Amino acid sequence: MILALNLNGELAGVTDLTISNGATLQSGSADRVADGATVNLGNGGLWMLGGDDTVGVLNSAGQLTGTGTLMASQYNLSDGAETAAGANLGSGQLNSGPGEVTLNGNAATGDVKIN
Repeated sequence: MILALNLNGELAGVTDLTISNGATLQSGSADRVADGATVNLGNGGLWMLGGDDTVGVLNSAGQLTGTGTLMASQYNLSDGAETAAGANLGSGQLNSGPGEVTLNGNAATGDVKIN
């Protein structure tokens, strides 16, 4: 079973967003998720950006695809996390590990820690 949410409106009040294994969040355009939200992208989860978006923290072991730049104060990537070409990370602290992490898009982070 495929679990998908096509987000054409906004999740303006959300503070915690979890995209589980086998689930997909497809943002219809830019700025769909609340700026201060913590996004938990599980291994096997998929977030398809539809433009630039800003969140507080991204905790990811899943896939970030689509087009646009995701801005966050902190990116915690681990255990199979992957960004596709065109799905970019903005400024903020990038923590990589444990496990393999693949960045195919650009990352404008100023502080990178590989654990």
